[in-house]
Amino acid sequence: MKSNKFQTEYRTLELKIKEHMGINKARVYIIVGLIIAIIKLGRVNLKKLAPLMNPKRSDRTNYRRLNKFFEKFNFDKKVRARLLGSFLPKGEK
Repeated sequence: MKSNKFQTEYRTLELKIKEHMGINKARVYIIVGLIIAIIKLGRVNLKKLAPLMNPKRSDRTNYRRLNKFFEKFNFDKKVRARLLGSFLPKGEK
């Protein structure tokens, strides 16, 4: 049961990021994995996040992917705000 709930939440996060950021699937995968790893770990340290990203890959491979991602990816403040706001409940206007 937990696995199904996790998969549903993962998919929801993935769809929200695609909708608000318009980026390719590989980058969406990295962002979702990173968010989930940070939540699980409770802090940000790429060496500690790497093993949580994709257990099918080596820690070293995950670490390199994270480094490459942060070297090249710019997460615009306005896009971040829209994305985070999309998770808030809809209020009455």
